[in-house]
Formats: sequence, C-alpha cells, structure tokens
Amino acid sequence: MHQERYDLIADESSHRFEFISDGPYGKKKKVILFRPLSNDSNYYSLSFGDWDHEKQTIDDTAVSNNGDTLKILSTVAFAVQSFVVHHAGSVILATGSTAARTRLYQMNILKYWKEISIRFVVRGSRKNKWTSFKKGVNYDAFLLFHK
Repeated sequence: MHQERYDLIADESSHRFEFISDGPYGKKKKVILFRPLSNDSNYYSLSFGDWDHEKQTIDDTAVSNNGDTLKILSTVAFAVQSFVVHHAGSVILATGSTAARTRLYQMNILKYWKEISIRFVVRGSRKNKWTSFKKGVNYDAFLLFHK
C-alpha cells in the first residue's frame, strides 16, 4: 500500500510493533502482535488494537475515532510485510474482533488487491472452509502468506 502510515517501533524478534495514532481525540498507543498458533508451526495470529496500559494488553474493541483509519490500516499492512520478511514461510491468520471490523479489513483487501496480490497469497474462511480470496464473498477470517 502506498498510503501514508505511522512510524513503527518493532521489538527484536519483529513479533510486536507499536505506533502512536494522532488525531482529534489525542494520541493513542497502538500495538500489533504476531502470536504463534502452536509451538511447531509457522502459523501466527495477528492481534491489533489500542494498548490498555492498566491491563497491559491489547484492546481490540476500542474505537479511537481519530479519523486515521486508512493510515492505521496502512501501518498494520506495513507491519505484516515486515513480519513476513523476518519470518520466511510464515502464515498469518487475521480476523476482526467484530463482524464489522472483519468486513472493514475485507473491503481494504479488495481496495488494494492489485498491490496485495503481487506480494501475498490470500485465502478466506467462510463457514469454516478456506478458499482462495474472491470479490463478492463475505469472509470470517483471512490467511496471508508471502509469495
């Protein structure tokens, strides 16, 4: 994606990325985390959201309303690209915390499909069945892996 994005700070393993969303409702710390789904695979779940300082966890249901959704999604996409460069052969599972967020992710995958499809294979899950990503199908989750 050739969109404006926030500067990322990555940990040494490139499993955790942080950035600050800055808008009319202030500065919000965001965290992107890639967690292994099991000890013996290259499958990782993508977690993303506002950092809850009190609980020391990601709040993936927070709504910041900072007017920077596209910039945030572009930043997350850049983190995904960085992750797969550092972790060759990895497969990333992504889904929204709500159906609306999953739909937002799907709409942006479609919007930037030309760029995404050059770098990634994308599969979608519908009714617990994985298929190649197609326009016009509503998915529950996505798998991405580097070509």
